[in-house]
Amino acid sequence: YKHYLKSIKNAKKEIYLIAPYFIPNAKFVRYLIEASKRQVQIHIIIPKKTESTIVDLARNTYIHHLLKNEVHIYFHERMVHSKLAIFDNKEAFVGTFNLDSLSLKYNYESTMKILNQECLGDLEVYVKNDLQPHSVKLDIASWNSRGLFLKVLEKIIWPVRRFL
Repeated sequence: YKHYLKSIKNAKKEIYLIAPYFIPNAKFVRYLIEASKRQVQIHIIIPKKTESTIVDLARNTYIHHLLKNEVHIYFHERMVHSKLAIFDNKEAFVGTFNLDSLSLKYNYESTMKILNQECLGDLEVYVKNDLQPHSVKLDIASWNSRGLFLKVLEKIIWPVRRFL
C-alpha cells in the first residue's frame, strides 16, 4: 500500500491501474486526484460487473468524483482478474493486491515490483492491446445519466464501503 502511494506521488506522466475490485480508501483517492492535477494521465481499468453486486455498488460511489477530476476510468466487458499497476513505464507492481479497503489495510497480499524494461514493455503491450480494446471509457455525462434507482442504492451502500 505504501509503495503504491509513493509511486502515485512520484509519477510524472502516466499511471495504469488494473484490478477486479476498486474500493479505495480516501487517502488513495486523494493521491490519485493530486497526481491528476499534476497532469499525470491516470487510467483505471476495472470490470463492468463483478460477481458481487454490493462490491459493484460500492465501487460506483467513487467513479463520479474521479471522473470529475479527470481520472480516466474504463469498464472492461468481462471480469478482469489482473492486479497490475504501471507507473510512467518505469516500474510496475503485479500480484494479488486488489484496490479495496481490505487489501489496502488488512489482508496479507503479495506483490512483485518490476523494474526490468523488457518486462515493463510487455506489460504495457498487454494493457494497450488486450485490456483497453475490450474496455469502454466512461465519461461524466453518461455516468451522471445512469438510473435514479442505481444512484439511490449507491447512496445506501456508501457508509459500508470501507468494510468491503
